[in-house]
Amino acid sequence: MADRFHPINGFQYLYTKAVLDIYEGCLRLIVEEAGASESQVTTLPGGITGNLIRSTDSSALVSIGWDQYVSYNVTDETYAPVDRNDDEYLDEGRWMRSYSNSEFLRHVEKITFPSAVGEEKLSHFRVRTLNHVIDIVSKDEPVIRVLERSDNVLESVLRTFPNQTVMQ
Repeated sequence: MADRFHPINGFQYLYTKAVLDIYEGCLRLIVEEAGASESQVTTLPGGITGNLIRSTDSSALVSIGWDQYVSYNVTDETYAPVDRNDDEYLDEGRWMRSYSNSEFLRHVEKITFPSAVGEEKLSHFRVRTLNHVIDIVSKDEPVIRVLERSDNVLESVLRTFPNQTVMQ
């Protein structure tokens, strides 16, 4: 089965670079591929040693976007629980996951106006990186694009929305 979140779930590690609420209802996440260095070792508190995890100039930079979201939540990875008992509802994914039912989805369904959502089914997506856990509820599937490496990531992302007026 093809991974609908390709190439994200194929990365060794992943970092969040930006969370952009670009215009009303439009969310873009910028994530960057990372890998364990073969030559650089670091020592963690408690004397544990391991390979340094970092991004390089050749690491992929990816935009994950929703043109319409219902809700999103960003949690510092340090404080995010590893298991929220949602794995039984896990549809698929490693770094990026989708859930057909979850604690977060049930919470969002309770606090939103049913008439605004309509009859469309909501989906819960989770992007888990080394520095954040981002939960998104949307009626739409995300659009995933590999970005060109440039000095101005924001410009690169905004170029994908030529018909939108963006306040900066």
